Amino acid sequence: MGFLHSLRILSASNVLVVERNLSKEGDEFPLFFLSYTENLKKLEDFLLTAEDRKGIIFMHQGVSGTPMGSGFVLNELLNASMIPLDTRMTFTGHYHERKIVSPNLQVVGNLNHLTWGDAGSVKGFLDVEVSETGVSVTQIPTKAPYFKTLKYEQLEFQPQVEDGWIKVIGKYKELKNVLDDVREALLKEGARSVEFDLEDETTSKENVNDTYSKEDGFDLNRISEEYGNQAPDDFTRQVGRSLRS
Repeated sequence: MGFLHSLRILSASNVLVVERNLSKEGDEFPLFFLSYTENLKKLEDFLLTAEDRKGIIFMHQGVSGTPMGSGFVLNELLNASMIPLDTRMTFTGHYHERKIVSPNLQVVGNLNHLTWGDAGSVKGFLDVEVSETGVSVTQIPTKAPYFKTLKYEQLEFQPQVEDGWIKVIGKYKELKNVLDDVREALLKEGARSVEFDLEDETTSKENVNDTYSKEDGFDLNRISEEYGNQAPDDFTRQVGRSLRS
C-alpha cells in the first residue's frame, strides 16, 4: 500500500518524495536520502552506507548544538561529527533558519516565511554546484510573501511593504489617533495585512499580561515562573524565562 501523506501528489510531477532511507547512483557521485527518524541506530546505519562514497547526503534531521531561529538549542540525534569526513555535502532540514554548521553540513531552512519568527530572515532556494574542488552553495531568495516588523519612526523612510504581512511597533500615545491612517497607507502600498504592537508607557509589558490574565483566574506570569523554578534542566528553565519576557 505504501505511504499516504501530503507530498504524495508531487510524485506525479516527477518529484522524488523520500519516504524511507534511499540511495541513488548519480552520474558522478551517489546521493543518499533519509526521511525524519528518532531511531539512533537507523540514523547511524544510514550514515554508514555513505562512508567512503564521496556523495551528497539529504536528511530531515535537526542538528544537535545548532541554535534554531528562536535561539533554543535542542539535543538532537544527529551531530556534525557523525557525518562521514569524505562526504561532499550534507543538507538537513527541520529548522526554519538556514545555517552553515560545518564545511560539509548545512541546514537548508524553509523556502518562505511561515511565522513572525521568520521576520527579517532571507528565505529561498539553494543552487548547488559540485566540482572536483568542492561544493558551492548559493541561496536564491524567494519572492514569496514575508513577515516584517517596523518601528513607527521607520515609516517616514517609506520601507518596502508590498506583499508583506506588516507589524508596526510603537508607543500607544503616539499611534492611538493615527492607527487607521497608518493601516490604510500601508495597505495602499501593497501590504497584505497590518497589525500593531503598542506599548503603554505607564504600564510595563509584564503588568499588561497580569491585567489581561488575572481577571479570569489565569496568571501566565505566575504559572511560567513556577514552571521555571521546578524545571529539572537548563532548557526548561529557559522556556519558563522566555514565557515571562
